[in-house]
Amino acid sequence: MERVKAELRKGNTQMARQRLAEVRELRKEEELAAFITDDALGALEDLISTMPPAAEQVLKNATNSPFSALGIERQQQARILNTVNKRAMLKNYRKLALKLHPDKCEHEMALHGMQALNAAYEKLTKPAKAAGPKAGAKR
Repeated sequence: MERVKAELRKGNTQMARQRLAEVRELRKEEELAAFITDDALGALEDLISTMPPAAEQVLKNATNSPFSALGIERQQQARILNTVNKRAMLKNYRKLALKLHPDKCEHEMALHGMQALNAAYEKLTKPAKAAGPKAGAKR
């Protein structure tokens, strides 16, 4: 059952459904029937089916593409963040934050989505901090 939640934390609902089907198959074995209850399986199914689309988008893209996590098309020619890009990024960040904030959204994965959203936003707005000191810079 932890595998199902792990897939949800990655934003992969299809794989979570497959993992849930595997858990149901395992439950058919007499030894595991006592450990996996119908209520637990129902709760996992509800968790998968009620996952907010914003959380799925953020969790799916936060580690690989922070721009996609924020719902922004990255322009190939824009190597630095100009004012327009920063405004669009801030606007999308605030919209997603309102949807995913744990006080507004009671879904269990909303907290993980909010954490991933914050990490993606920080990665984009503070790239120098993430990269560390510049090589060859004088002190």
